[in-house]
Amino acid sequence: DAKKLNTTQTVIIFVTNEVGIGILSLPAALNTLGFFPGIVAIIGMGMLSLYTAYNLIQYWRKYPYMLNIVDYGRVLGGPWLELVFAIGFLINMALISASAVVTISIGLNTVSDHATCTVAFTVVAAIAMWAMCVPHSMRFVSWASWPCTISIFAAVMFVMIVLGVQGPRNAGAPLNLKAIGSPTFTEAVAAFLNIAFAF
Repeated sequence: DAKKLNTTQTVIIFVTNEVGIGILSLPAALNTLGFFPGIVAIIGMGMLSLYTAYNLIQYWRKYPYMLNIVDYGRVLGGPWLELVFAIGFLINMALISASAVVTISIGLNTVSDHATCTVAFTVVAAIAMWAMCVPHSMRFVSWASWPCTISIFAAVMFVMIVLGVQGPRNAGAPLNLKAIGSPTFTEAVAAFLNIAFAF
């Protein structure tokens, strides 16, 4: 079928999501929670994700015409629950898009070395987000995922190589590793939600 993704296209979408979100958010979450609570949270969310995936597969086998969460809402509770799921899905997508727009505008502010054009950068980011959403195709998402994955991987490797060659600025400074962190409630919830979002 021409509309279906092949295995490589599907894998690159998942790798982009996991690498992009994981590399950028998990180190900060581990720093906040501490090594051991962070690892427990990562393993716990991983197990929950696997269990959820298993249940979704079983549900899809019983109702193969299900395509998205809005369809699940219709089957579970009729048109009213379908409406609730649809509104929740739209809010989720709007917040994810807003997060990307803010991130892009901050990046452009950082590269330009001044913040006088924040509104212009936000407009540029919003237009770029809109343009990337015009093709309603997972094949396009797969194609667009390659540069994302390569750029994130290159940035991480660049930092690792530079740190390996240069070494730390102050070799005598203690490592900032915490077995168990001491975050506030808000910091702990934010760190855990970053781990949850990565899954």
